[in-house]
Amino acid sequence: MPDIAGLAESVINLVTSLLHLRLISKNKEDIKVKAELKKNDELPLEVLLRDGVYYKLDGNGPYCTGCYDEKLKLIRVNTLPDRFHQRFAKYKCPVCKATYRGEC
Repeated sequence: MPDIAGLAESVINLVTSLLHLRLISKNKEDIKVKAELKKNDELPLEVLLRDGVYYKLDGNGPYCTGCYDEKLKLIRVNTLPDRFHQRFAKYKCPVCKATYRGEC
């Protein structure tokens, strides 16, 4: 007959260890995010939304709204050929693959 109390204690210890590992992993992830944000301090805090994409205050752009909103990265979007503009999208992000119609 199995020792139920011993088995239950082993399961509790295993779950406790897994939760501890997850907390360590989460802390390392938080440190990476903070370091990335610090590294990107030179990014403009203000961007303008125009034509469905972001532009810097000096007019440089267009940049992907998703990449900037999620990761504070200014990723320049590519302008798609004219044949795509009329039906699908005007811009496409090379990183997250988001497409933008080019209108607000």
